[in-house]
Amino acid sequence: MTKDFYPGWDSGRYARLVRQFSLDESKRVCELSEGMKVKYQLAVAMSHKAELLILDEPTSGLDPVSRDELLDTFRTLCEQEGVSILFSTHITSISTPARIRSRTSSMAASPSAKKSRR
Repeated sequence: MTKDFYPGWDSGRYARLVRQFSLDESKRVCELSEGMKVKYQLAVAMSHKAELLILDEPTSGLDPVSRDELLDTFRTLCEQEGVSILFSTHITSISTPARIRSRTSSMAASPSAKKSRR
């Protein structure tokens, strides 16, 4: 049903992301954990070839391990897919800012970010 909203929907890419994120397609979105909901939203966004993701508190409610995994996913999307990601967070732990700063250079170097500077 979601694919009907996006003319550029790529069903093959969606299937790959569902496998990559280990999403259980038999579950409804409301039955997914908070981390799986974020991964589902990323799969949908990436399946219609979004160049920029603007996310509000995507790590909210995640345990530290899940948060780190999600940040690693963001970094991979920036480095390998050329996606730019802008997200807000209230997390002020000592390790998080360093992890985010290390990703900022990747995000700033993405093709989408370069296009917007022109």
